[in-house]
Amino acid sequence: MAEVAIAYILVSLPNFGDEKFSLIFIERSQKQNPIISQNNSYNSHVTGQSQQIMVFYDISHDPTLISNRPADINLTMQKFILQEAMLSCLEALSNESATYRPLKKNGTPGGLIRLEHNLEAVMVPDLHGRHQKIKELLVYRFHETPLEELLAQGRIYLIFCGDYIHSEARGAERWRQGALEYGDNFKQHEAMDQEMSENMETWIQITKLKAKYPTFVHLLKGNHENIMDSSDNPNRKFYKYAYESSMTTLWCQKFLGIELLKLIHQFEQSLPLLVQANHWILSHAQPDRVYSRTELIQAEGDVGFGLTWTRKNDVAPDAATGTMENLLGKTVVWFAGHSAISSKYHWDQDESTVLFHNPNEFSVIHMGNQAGFDPSHNVVTLPNTKP
Repeated sequence: MAEVAIAYILVSLPNFGDEKFSLIFIERSQKQNPIISQNNSYNSHVTGQSQQIMVFYDISHDPTLISNRPADINLTMQKFILQEAMLSCLEALSNESATYRPLKKNGTPGGLIRLEHNLEAVMVPDLHGRHQKIKELLVYRFHETPLEELLAQGRIYLIFCGDYIHSEARGAERWRQGALEYGDNFKQHEAMDQEMSENMETWIQITKLKAKYPTFVHLLKGNHENIMDSSDNPNRKFYKYAYESSMTTLWCQKFLGIELLKLIHQFEQSLPLLVQANHWILSHAQPDRVYSRTELIQAEGDVGFGLTWTRKNDVAPDAATGTMENLLGKTVVWFAGHSAISSKYHWDQDESTVLFHNPNEFSVIHMGNQAGFDPSHNVVTLPNTKP
């Protein structure tokens, strides 16, 4: 009888995948084990007092597994965890309360988040695969308390401003190598495997956070949330160091499979565009024009493009202040990522907008429930460690 490759994941309860998992690859000579899945689902067994869950996954039936190399097996298991995390996150996104995320005309959650609690907030710039920064941020102490403890206590908001995947300058050479692999239809794919492993881990972490703290963690859409390589509004194909958009789509088709690709696309389509608090606003990019509350909720036409792709030179003079007046009846401060800067923050648009995406370091915005922005207190820079 043909041998079957079985992978075991051992993870801690109750948060599937939160802790490091050990992957053990073995060979089985029979297909008799009733807990082996033939359809990429899994069954779990709790192992007594250890509070651990053992997941048995039959990787021999995974069409995207190219070989029995450890790298390919690890990638397959990462794919499995990503699928579970995406499904949990989509459930959270589809059940957002209309009290803080007003519904579109079709009854689905809209493009605007209105924070309903007068709490402090931490705003995260473009990640671009820097998943290690999420872990560092969760243990960073705000008021002597780690961020994740504050989230668990419902005392703070954590908001990501989009662009979760695609490394920037630190991955430039890897993108060039990946482009050669892409040109040969990924017959070899080591460089892209490394890139996409970082991206998958980033997806896993943010989607699990949203599922775990749905009211206090919010994920915005950026212009890199375009897994289908679409040119339809609000998306555009993009390239910087190589054909990142097209390369990612083909890699996902070949090694994640169409069903997971569709799941990631659904996740991207479910993301809001803007967060409104009492004293500030956040979007991925600066607004290109003045938007009304209704337009932001409906998120149709050019709205998504205008809040994810706009560069500094494309911003109308009154775009931020006019939208603030429509939403809050006053001028506050607008935070945005997208446009790369070389400092910890950058005032723009007559000091109505603060840009805070620096690809070479990692600064977050920590806003209290008071008006005004003081960089000496509101900008927090994490140590410059690995991505």
